[in-house]
Amino acid sequence: MIIARYLTRQIIAPTLGITAIIVAATMSNWLKTWLDDATGGQGASGELMVIILYYIPMFLQESLPVGFMMGILIAYGRLYSEYEMTSLLACGFRFRSLVGVTMIPATVLAVLMLGNNLWLSPTCQQIAAKAWARQESLTAFDLLTVGRFMEIGNSGQVLYVADLDNESSSMQNVFMSTDQETVFKAQEGEIRTDSDTGARYLVLKDGTQQSGEPGEDGYSVTYFEEYGVKIAEKQSRPKTKRESIPTSELIQSDLQEHKAELQWRLLTSLNFFIAVLLAVPLSRINPRQGKFLKIFPALMIYALFNMAQFNWARAVQKGDLPLEFGIFWLQGMVMLGCILWMTVPNMIRKWRAVR
Repeated sequence: MIIARYLTRQIIAPTLGITAIIVAATMSNWLKTWLDDATGGQGASGELMVIILYYIPMFLQESLPVGFMMGILIAYGRLYSEYEMTSLLACGFRFRSLVGVTMIPATVLAVLMLGNNLWLSPTCQQIAAKAWARQESLTAFDLLTVGRFMEIGNSGQVLYVADLDNESSSMQNVFMSTDQETVFKAQEGEIRTDSDTGARYLVLKDGTQQSGEPGEDGYSVTYFEEYGVKIAEKQSRPKTKRESIPTSELIQSDLQEHKAELQWRLLTSLNFFIAVLLAVPLSRINPRQGKFLKIFPALMIYALFNMAQFNWARAVQKGDLPLEFGIFWLQGMVMLGCILWMTVPNMIRKWRAVR
């Protein structure tokens, strides 16, 4: 148990560090795109910073097994390069025992990942879906900046508000151009919501509507006490994505897409055991070769496996493959290949020694 605790400590530290780096890189990539949209008036940047946190459990589904595999390679590579592993194996600690000991943290992480896949990640995705629905319901009127011209909609409309009264939710000295020939100017403006339909309107008060070009035929100025313009339909409802469906609903569903998603949530936790079977043999190096020699080959092999697993799962979800040929076949073949890779060379050497 002392050896198991020591090896586990050596693995966990780099695993957590590498996983954090992968998650941070993924989050920054997604967040950059979202913030670009928010800067263009398509969302509130403050809430986007919160939404991205709800995606962390989903990011962990792929990043944590990779981080665990790299943690094994770095930890055991260092032990081999500093002759600690060589001394351990020389004292009777068998390579088979090394694989078994490494399976202990893999089992703990697999159980945690199973809980993440079945409960935490879907729950966070549901919260994120509701937040995205609120984002989609926002218009430039919700995101307006006082004293700045803002383009609203996709038809070139421009809005300017000189002042905003937060207590009464009213706008002062409003300017709005719906096209090149129609301009609205009003002393006040406010947002109203239709209680029946949920649609929202910008209501302008005490203003003028100028149509046409000054000095030409057709130019007119119309005075109004109140004028309403629809700015949004009823608020968006959360979009139901496969990742946000509760596991209990997936179990009761008869749709193949849902059953394939349930398979994905249950079986991807087995990737930790594949990481062990792949990383432990690759971590065995000559001290003169360098402790990080085999990290790149291991990453390439795991990337190919991960890509094949994703495409296989997509094929099952679309119905191109039956549920009976789920990703557990791919995982089983990879595990069998890794076991043969570890055992066959030793069997051949023993057979030659007997001869």
